[in-house]
Amino acid sequence: MVRVSVSVGRSVCLSCRVCLCQKDISRTPNCQSTDRLSNYHTKTIMYSRPVLQLALPCLLVTMFHLSCGGEDSTGVDWKDVDVGKDTWTGIKNFSGKDLCAEKRCDDLGMFVWNHFNYTGGRHFADCEPDKNLADRTVCWVRHKVTPPAGRIDIFKTSLEVQLWLEGTTSHCRYATHKL
Repeated sequence: MVRVSVSVGRSVCLSCRVCLCQKDISRTPNCQSTDRLSNYHTKTIMYSRPVLQLALPCLLVTMFHLSCGGEDSTGVDWKDVDVGKDTWTGIKNFSGKDLCAEKRCDDLGMFVWNHFNYTGGRHFADCEPDKNLADRTVCWVRHKVTPPAGRIDIFKTSLEVQLWLEGTTSHCRYATHKL
């Protein structure tokens, strides 16, 4: 077991105040001092190798799962947009096109921005797999705004739009979210 105190960029043995910055922390000298580091704001970290050996694989599996997983739109109240009938004036221009294969998802993002006359917030357009559509890759547009009386650094999704091609038929749907 290794006992280390972390304070403002350096590690110090709680017992002997030996700086461990350039030493192997597993070789902390055996000291008998009972003097504590009362002058420092320190936090004691105690760990052992078996704990690290268990924690590291769990962390790696979690990171892999998060990086490989797509978004899941299950539970979102989607409303269909008929691309062929030009439900939104100009959406017909995207009919029969695979925006993700053509690297034109940003075009749909700009269309949505202009269609809803957005002037603020943040706008994102990207191709992502949707687990709710059997991992089909969709052009997913999101508009995010700061909620009322919220922190200015936190953005919530107020609108999202998906467009994808199935065979030769384009499908589009959108959802609005209350903040």
